[in-house]
Amino acid sequence: MQKTFEINGPVDLDISLSAGDIEIAAGSDGKVEVELVAHDADSQELVDNATVELRGRELYIDVPDKRGFKLSFRNRGITCTVRCVDGSSLKARTKSGEVDVSIDLSRADVATASGDVSLRDVSGDVSVKSASGDATVGNVGGRASVNSASGDVSLGMVGGDVSANTASGDISVDGVGGGVKANSASGDISVEATGNGDVSINSASGDVGIGIRLGT
Repeated sequence: MQKTFEINGPVDLDISLSAGDIEIAAGSDGKVEVELVAHDADSQELVDNATVELRGRELYIDVPDKRGFKLSFRNRGITCTVRCVDGSSLKARTKSGEVDVSIDLSRADVATASGDVSLRDVSGDVSVKSASGDATVGNVGGRASVNSASGDVSLGMVGGDVSANTASGDISVDGVGGGVKANSASGDISVEATGNGDVSINSASGDVGIGIRLGT
């Protein structure tokens, strides 16, 4: 399935995918492009019943689940690719698959049951939840909240507060303008430069490194 909508400037993406990967790539101003690719017959049935609509500035994509559908070597899921301009926002949900964003966002809210999440710079707030997978985010202008039951967490410079938790994995933050709360049951925690906020860091099994910005 392929659809193109004529619209100028950033859009608000709301994507719900039963199983498969979500890719957000750079597009041309004046339009937003959506492509849903099924990798097997069962997934094609899901794509055929998908909803792809532009509602004002919100691009709504919903690929409904099918009772009894499970991702396997035979059922390889769906790839959802959206091409739009920098400054768009993202709300994404997928039960099993990766989320890869190669444009700068205004804000991001991402949840996946199983899969890695990779975001470039975000000017506003970021929320990432993954039951199993790594979370990599560039610089964040606002607050950052990242939770992974099993996987590494990597953040660039964060302007606001940081909350990062992983049951099994390392946590790395380049710098924080606000407070920091980081917890890892098994893994190293590294915060290069902290700001004026409170700092609470715990690792049951792993090394902890904290940098204090001069003048703080």
